Amino acid sequence: MDFGVSNAAMGADQHTGRAQEASDAEKLENFKKEVWNEINSMPWGANASIQITDDAFRKMMEDSEFKNKIMKIIREDAIYQMTLNDFKTK
Repeated sequence: MDFGVSNAAMGADQHTGRAQEASDAEKLENFKKEVWNEINSMPWGANASIQITDDAFRKMMEDSEFKNKIMKIIREDAIYQMTLNDFKTK
């Protein structure tokens, strides 16, 4: 049965799909680096552990309101840790 699609065209579509996946993966990695740079620039007063899943990074990348909310929470925690550390050293 002939559907009017050649193997070459199907192969090109598969290649384009893989290229799009690679491009999306690169975008995600670049976005993650930006977010981690922002987090690392915050004034942490103590050791802190932050874990962000790839799904959360994807959601932040797609939804700026969600990203702003998450970054606000992290920023507030950094300030709290800094204040707590200052209090302990006095």
